[in-house]
Amino acid sequence: GINAEYMGIQFKPAMSVGVIGFTLLSLLCYFVAGSNSKILNSTKGRELIMEAIKDQTDFCANQSAFDQPHINSNIRTGAINAFGVQFTMYAYVTLDAMSDAILRLGGWETETVYGVVQTLEKYKQKKGINSSASLTVLDMGANVGWYTYVLANKGYKVVAFEPALENMYLLRKTYCINPNTCLLYTSPSPRDLSTSRMPSSA
Repeated sequence: GINAEYMGIQFKPAMSVGVIGFTLLSLLCYFVAGSNSKILNSTKGRELIMEAIKDQTDFCANQSAFDQPHINSNIRTGAINAFGVQFTMYAYVTLDAMSDAILRLGGWETETVYGVVQTLEKYKQKKGINSSASLTVLDMGANVGWYTYVLANKGYKVVAFEPALENMYLLRKTYCINPNTCLLYTSPSPRDLSTSRMPSSA
């Protein structure tokens, strides 16, 4: 195995050669920001988060305005019961390995996710943090939201970034059926979903 130093904690995931690169990349893509985060707690940062929360609220209240029929025909919800949390999320029915695992097996890369969850718990213990909501996790390249919603349902505040509008559409639809999660921010804005930038798969 390989030991990765992450937030001052030795992380020892169960590894095979095929997942070493991805696991290390996953570690690099998660940054925990405490209450002293200059970016998230700056005036601009707070404004962006409040705008994003409003955007997401508008999306859930007016889903028909952002409806994407060609995507709706290839997605469905799956019930998740893993890592001590239960929630429902949207995933693709075909042509996506992550979605296939989520819908058929109830999860994706569970060993890696478990490692991230355990690392965050150790970080809380090390810093004397009692509430997961005191930490903000950045998910860079959130895809359909597997890591995002596991951690959000574990109580962490999550800031999710996903450049693919199709994936962002699923991220936002999942939030609408999990409104009590700690998802703070998603990018791009749902306003982008109402444009012609999202091509039909036909």
